[in-house]
Amino acid sequence: MRKQIVYLSFIVLLASLQACSSPEEKLLKKIKALETEIYGNPEVMTNHAKIKELAFMYVDYAALMTDSLKAADYLFRAGDLSMNSGNPEHAIEMFSRIRTDYPDYVKSPESLFLMAFVYDNYLKNYPRAEELYSQFINQYPDHELVDDAQMLLQYLGMSPEDLLKVFEEKQKEQAGL
Repeated sequence: MRKQIVYLSFIVLLASLQACSSPEEKLLKKIKALETEIYGNPEVMTNHAKIKELAFMYVDYAALMTDSLKAADYLFRAGDLSMNSGNPEHAIEMFSRIRTDYPDYVKSPESLFLMAFVYDNYLKNYPRAEELYSQFINQYPDHELVDDAQMLLQYLGMSPEDLLKVFEEKQKEQAGL
């Protein structure tokens, strides 16, 4: 009987400790577990369903903890995951939210650059990509990605074949010098 009381007390204590966990703590545990599963196993890294699940957990965290700097970081991660797993529209939405809701976030400039990159490479919306690359260059002229933005802007919309021709011509010019 005494063992049953001790056991029951232990169960009640465990249950109360779990009940005291905040929604934030519970979600962070789930995020960490899924990150470990995805990044710890190369086979899972290509599982788009798991990647999408993690991206949406990041979004859930950002909705739950809007004032947290971690929220902006998780939105950025959600955008990155979405961009690289075949969900470019969601990536644009996440990067745009960072620009709107967290303009002072350290990766806000990269978010603008990545929005342009997604429009360019995934959505093939070259006018929008051009607009965003130009905005990035004008807003952040000293950023380390400005050279990349200028190059991408220069070759915007070119097919791989056209790019190959341009690079071959440049090589010929350099060889002739």
